[in-house]
Amino acid sequence: QHACRVEKCFMCDLRMTCSFNTNSSILSYSTNSIVVEGIYIQGAIFKETSLSSVDASSPQFSTIPPMTIAFIPITEPLLELGETLSVPVFVSLWNKRTVLDVSLPCASENDKRKWIL
Repeated sequence: QHACRVEKCFMCDLRMTCSFNTNSSILSYSTNSIVVEGIYIQGAIFKETSLSSVDASSPQFSTIPPMTIAFIPITEPLLELGETLSVPVFVSLWNKRTVLDVSLPCASENDKRKWIL
């Protein structure tokens, strides 16, 4: 709602997007962006610029890099190129309440398929 007041538009005119690229053009589309840090991922690691599998000796949780979240006009193109996977972000470790879904980059379409149950 804050983004809508600042942009002087309706909620249906904006969409949420996120980027892990610190030089992303996401900031040029929105005056309402935040950087979120300290988010953990379970069952995978964020290696270089995309999701990677873990092995048996890997820790159960690992952190993802800082992520910029913004609301941009629905008329603007999606900012991240390549394959992405929509992943829920939960309030706690018990996965009872979803806060939002974020798009995490995958190396390829083939790589994306292995994450979908």
